[in-house]
Amino acid sequence: MTETIEKSTAAGITTNGAELVGMLADLARTASNDKTTPMLGMVRLHTVGGYLHGWSTDRFRAAHAQVRIDGEFPRAVFIEAAAVKTLESMLRRAGRTRLTVEHDTMTVTDFAVTQTIQLVDDYTYPSLPNACKGASLRAPRRE
Repeated sequence: MTETIEKSTAAGITTNGAELVGMLADLARTASNDKTTPMLGMVRLHTVGGYLHGWSTDRFRAAHAQVRIDGEFPRAVFIEAAAVKTLESMLRRAGRTRLTVEHDTMTVTDFAVTQTIQLVDDYTYPSLPNACKGASLRAPRRE
């Protein structure tokens, strides 16, 4: 069964800016900076049960962090770890912060300053069968 996700729906969350930037900074430090594995250089954000959950990895370590929020995202989103650095100075002294996800952007507003971040579209990465076309996916034979 294939799930269809409506990507044009705008939805957002409100949270404490200082807590958010602390969470994102920790996750950005764990994300990979290896250009041969671009998906590992992302921070994945999603909302569940009144919390914004963030995940990152560099293949050897994994990080998870969460902050309390009001609202929810329409789907999980990926942002480049490098984009987190642009938010750090903006959000360090922020009080209530609003994050809004719309199609392929996330807008961050601390009610005085607004910053827009380009989201990484997880649908542009090939599925495993497409990435391995022509390759044998069978287990190696034991001799």
